[in-house]
Amino acid sequence: MPCVEAGGETTWAGENCSFVVPAGGVDLTAEFVDPDPPKAPVVEDGPAGPVNRPPSFVFADPTVHDEDATFHEFRCAVGPVQGGAPAGDSFVPCRHEDPSVLGHTVTDTLPDGEHLLWVLAEDFYGNRSEPTAVAWTYDRVPPTVRFEDRPARYSTETTPVFGYWTDGAVKSCSLDGEEIPCQSIRVRNGRHTFVVTVEDAAKNTASASYTWQVDTVRPRVRRKAPTGRRVSRTANVTLFFSEPMQKALVVRRGKPAVQLLQGRKRVAATVRYVRRGRTYRAILDPKRRLRARTAYRVVVTALPKDLAGNTLRPTGWRFRTR
Repeated sequence: MPCVEAGGETTWAGENCSFVVPAGGVDLTAEFVDPDPPKAPVVEDGPAGPVNRPPSFVFADPTVHDEDATFHEFRCAVGPVQGGAPAGDSFVPCRHEDPSVLGHTVTDTLPDGEHLLWVLAEDFYGNRSEPTAVAWTYDRVPPTVRFEDRPARYSTETTPVFGYWTDGAVKSCSLDGEEIPCQSIRVRNGRHTFVVTVEDAAKNTASASYTWQVDTVRPRVRRKAPTGRRVSRTANVTLFFSEPMQKALVVRRGKPAVQLLQGRKRVAATVRYVRRGRTYRAILDPKRRLRARTAYRVVVTALPKDLAGNTLRPTGWRFRTR
């Protein structure tokens, strides 16, 4: 019952007071009882979109505009989007990750999807307000990103163009570990790695990377054999390239890139390309023994190319068998 002093004034909520009962003049003590429940809570702040971590909510202070409010605490419960408010015993005192903030941080282990936070206000006497519901969405699935345009694995292009598809938004790009503008890429000769990172509305991120080699230098023959005037009749012709070559352009059907000539006549031979470690060779193997004391000429025709497409520098030489 309300606690009323002798002068007829109602005391502050939650305090005890004494008054005199005329019959018998006995002093009694009574506790103020508030029959009115608090107002429904107002959620002032929460996630503006999908989140990938437990969200936090901030509630309005119910005593700001009502100094007589008998508010005691907020109670919270997490529930599905269908089915209405949870049972009363599901509500527990709300706790924000920052103890100084009036609100709640969700700690429940929940699957991806939409969820509801229910919050109600409770006064000192156990009266509870109508619950307020606020929805949020868990999304912990990273976005998708893939390259649709990119340079070849070996390229002569120093201003490469990358195109990519994503269901998120581009967040950043990097080249060889350093952040760069996504639409302005310039590179020098050498090996490079380009990375594009995207982000979705829930702040999940994903990256796609691509590594390639830039080469604008023409290949050359570093060493050639045999040479001189006393070459064995069973010798093979060998060219040592300065870098890896396109095998198909070295070993050409019908008209091999490396030819052995006796005068103007081509010597029948097979040509093979051998790559072993950092050694790159073209080997011409004559089908018959070479003639003794005969001059031969090696020429490189239909010039082969390296892996980036740079054409071999022209070359040729002479030798003589013993």
